[in-house]
Amino acid sequence: MKKSPKAFYFFRFKSSVLFAFGISILCYSCSPTRHLKDSEQLLNKITIKSNGNKKFNGKLNSIAKQQPNRKLLGIFRLYLGIYNLYSHKADSKIKDKLGEAPVIYDSTLNQPSLDLMTRFLNNKGYYENTVSVEILPHKKRKSLAESKKVKMVFTINKGERYLISRFDKEITDLTIKQIIESSNTNQNLKIYDPFDLDKLKEERIRVERLLKNFGYYKFSREYVVFEADTSQRTKSAALKMVIKNPTINYYNTDSLIEGKHQTYTINSVQVRINGNQTTELLHKGDTSMVDSMLFINLKEKEFNKKAISRITYIRPGQLFSLKNQEETYRNLSSLKLFSNVSIQYEPDFYANDNGLIATIDLKPRKQKSLTIETEGTNNGGNLGVNGTVNFQNNNTFKGAEILNISFNGGLEAQTILTGEDEKKILGGFLPFNTLEFGPEINLEIPRFLLPVNADRFSPRGNPRTTFNASYNLQERPDYRRDVTKTYIAYSWNESANKTHVIQPFDLSYIKLDPSNTFSAALENIENPFLRNSYTDNLILASKYSFIYNSKNSNRLKNYIFFRGNIESAGNLLSLFTKEKGQSINEDSTIDKFAEIAGIRFAQYIRADIDFRYYQIST
Repeated sequence: MKKSPKAFYFFRFKSSVLFAFGISILCYSCSPTRHLKDSEQLLNKITIKSNGNKKFNGKLNSIAKQQPNRKLLGIFRLYLGIYNLYSHKADSKIKDKLGEAPVIYDSTLNQPSLDLMTRFLNNKGYYENTVSVEILPHKKRKSLAESKKVKMVFTINKGERYLISRFDKEITDLTIKQIIESSNTNQNLKIYDPFDLDKLKEERIRVERLLKNFGYYKFSREYVVFEADTSQRTKSAALKMVIKNPTINYYNTDSLIEGKHQTYTINSVQVRINGNQTTELLHKGDTSMVDSMLFINLKEKEFNKKAISRITYIRPGQLFSLKNQEETYRNLSSLKLFSNVSIQYEPDFYANDNGLIATIDLKPRKQKSLTIETEGTNNGGNLGVNGTVNFQNNNTFKGAEILNISFNGGLEAQTILTGEDEKKILGGFLPFNTLEFGPEINLEIPRFLLPVNADRFSPRGNPRTTFNASYNLQERPDYRRDVTKTYIAYSWNESANKTHVIQPFDLSYIKLDPSNTFSAALENIENPFLRNSYTDNLILASKYSFIYNSKNSNRLKNYIFFRGNIESAGNLLSLFTKEKGQSINEDSTIDKFAEIAGIRFAQYIRADIDFRYYQIST
């Protein structure tokens, strides 16, 4: 296909403009001080010099009150360059959106930076640290007064780190004491560990969550107090954790007395769909009792209440549990039926003093959606267009089943490598010779569909069954290929970080119809793997995947991602084949293969892993 000269020159002109713009930005970023006043100096760099362990140097650098301008690829101050390029314009969207004003060195911020670093090191157990700062010119041959760029060098002497020499607990409530002592293996504080205030905060949160899982609804971390006795001679800290009791008014007087932490029981659970307390009073909706839960549906849209109750772990008669609440919230949100999920508690004044009414408010999202996406492509000069139409139904059979039906298609003009006469698709109406089209249907069911009773499997893991079928047609100048694929997958969460996926059935069938020229070209290929990739093939595989993701709600914490896969194919089909077929090539090499119903099928076992470590820069 001939390229349009006009389009080519337009592309070259556009590329030249972008290149010139990029060079201008780089030039301005290389001279960042051109717009500074005589009395101003650009903060060019911050350096941390410390003795011993460099573990906290990155954090110490980040908490300095002044930070230099950002650099692209660690070299160019692109954002400062954009700002300088448009500095003469008072109102510039490019400058405001993408630009970054020069960071002028401010000596009044030195002491606050030193105070922050000292406090940080104290929190980490370095109580005898010293921190100082020195301001140096960017280039040694210039004096500090002459230099327009300066760097800040923080010199840190951490001193010896204090360790925990003792860890005692003072808990007067014997029930709470027994709960906490039974979880000692999970505590964050241990003898001979560094004395770290962040670890103390983590332990307070752990104790709060632990007791809330045992019914202590009103317990908070404010009741957990730490007392530390530090010794400069031994560089250690004797630590004591105190669980304080609540104070209550003595017979409605101003006098306060020490009370006792109470456990709370769920007396009733109600699920409101598309409503709140006001709409519930004004409109009488559909009410029903399912699994001891009261469902109030204030909208005509129907939902399978059994599917909702199956993944709801808050039940009447149970002690309040923060874990049950979080798992219920996570499971209901994962259904993709509701745009908002809210779980609230209020005292049950008509029952005992420590009874709770749990209310789960669910706001349904739009059940059906249709999206259309298009894009243009340029693959090595070969122009094309792709499009996708996707239909989604979030409650297909009223049981939170998610149905996705998509149609993907694309047209492209490709170079013919085999010398085949060029054939235009669609009767030559468009300048394309390659067509790719395929529908795909995917149904996700929020439970296990098995030939055995699925109720024996716990719903806590948010089990899901997925059915998928797809077809892909590739019409190219050299060949036509039809790819049909279908599979069944079972997935569940062992925990918030661990996921298992089993695909017992994964069937793929590839049918190739090559042109005569392409067939002849394949015969001359010596690589058997490449040659066999253009043959009819049947793959019946089984797969297992394990996924671990340590990421949590703390976005500033480093985390890892691991995915391990193992796949076996053809072993089941080999039971139905009595003997292997084989073909001998001209170079006397032998290609062994197996067939069923006249179709070759693959037989292999393979495994792969994907490991990633994400380091969050601060």
